[in-house]
Amino acid sequence: MGAPLVIAEDLVKQYGAQTVVHGVSLYIQRGETLGVVGESGSGKSTVARMLLRLCEPTSGSVHFDGTDILHANAHHLRALRKRMQIVFQDPYAALNPRMRVRQILAEPFAIHKQPCDRAHLSVLLKEVGLDDSALPRFPHEFSGGQRQRINIARALALRPEFLVLDEPVSALDVSVGAQVINLLRDLQRTHSLTYLFISHSMPLVRYLCDRVMVMQQGRVVETGEAVSVCDHPQQPYTQALIAATPEFTHAKNAKIVPDMQRSLLGACDLGGGQHDHELG
Repeated sequence: MGAPLVIAEDLVKQYGAQTVVHGVSLYIQRGETLGVVGESGSGKSTVARMLLRLCEPTSGSVHFDGTDILHANAHHLRALRKRMQIVFQDPYAALNPRMRVRQILAEPFAIHKQPCDRAHLSVLLKEVGLDDSALPRFPHEFSGGQRQRINIARALALRPEFLVLDEPVSALDVSVGAQVINLLRDLQRTHSLTYLFISHSMPLVRYLCDRVMVMQQGRVVETGEAVSVCDHPQQPYTQALIAATPEFTHAKNAKIVPDMQRSLLGACDLGGGQHDHELG
């Protein structure tokens, strides 16, 4: 096994006198999926944004493929951003309502001054299960699941190596979310992608992830192989997350099928809501 693609050490994030992330360290190997799970406000999304330098840590370090991204200059950081992207939780808010799909998908190419034609856009749409008829349309003309597919296509436009998936199905209907999860698994295999997958759902993390990191109040309370942690949780908080979830099928290598969808996608939100409203 080679060097990890992503390494973070002792990440701390403070907002004034409030510390929302306390000394979090992690690594992600090439081609694997690391799940980050915890209730709303646990610091999951803040950690993810620090990995991409969308949020500056108060202290700590982040290395991507050996490069210290926290000290990279603007030119170097722009080049790195082609290699790491994010898919946001809300497919409705993530797309500019005034832009047609062809403009949305072409935007990353324009920002990074790379050539793009209709063939490029057609390939992206096909990869996420859509076709060319989407190109002239506006976001409001699509369902939530279709919008999330467009978000994924945009994230893949520049062929990144690393994707942060920030609760990508929590705003979707259960059956639609299951289809999106299966799409993400297929894309990972096709493009050898590395994922950081943020979720409330322990069953979903068990299904999709190789390893899992459990967070509570800005701290890592348990980490390990996803199957091991989900089947034999050691910490009381992890046990509580599992206990709050309906029984789920132990089918790591299977597709999510209709009779498994609800249990696999059941949210473990001890905070009482479906969405994550974390700082950062």
